[in-house]
Amino acid sequence: VFEEDIKHYLASGMSDYISKPFEIKVLTQKITKHLMGIDTTSQKKDNSDEHMNAVVSYTNIDFLKQFTNNDAQKMKKYIGMFLDNAPKLLSRLEQGMTQLNYEEVKIAAHSLKPQMSYMGIDEEISHIFMIEQLAGSQTHTEQLPNLVANLKRVCEEVYRELNHISL
Repeated sequence: VFEEDIKHYLASGMSDYISKPFEIKVLTQKITKHLMGIDTTSQKKDNSDEHMNAVVSYTNIDFLKQFTNNDAQKMKKYIGMFLDNAPKLLSRLEQGMTQLNYEEVKIAAHSLKPQMSYMGIDEEISHIFMIEQLAGSQTHTEQLPNLVANLKRVCEEVYRELNHISL
């Protein structure tokens, strides 16, 4: 779903949205907010340490922990695979942009998308899904350079985070 679509749906009466893969905690917070009028996310914002971590960290390995049954060896394996593969895919994506080869951009973004999900990198931060969709449809391609530059910045920060993670 494109950002402009979300804005349109919200303006038309949609209450909220949640991107996939979603965390149960986030879904529960949104349901509670809309059914009971209680915004449980605002309670966390009072805790400055948690808020700072949310702002600073691009990764959330909760999904990876769940996916691997909290097996540290498996988690290290997946993190290692990400650190090995993601830079190569990002390079392919950038090369596709340089050559205006949108099919290559789409393929690289599509391959990178699930790996980013395993590391808990939100679509709202990476925009990897939007990159894939725009490149695939070859519409609004003028947005791609900024989206790809943002993705590169996010990936570089994620690489730093994952290289310093302790399991």
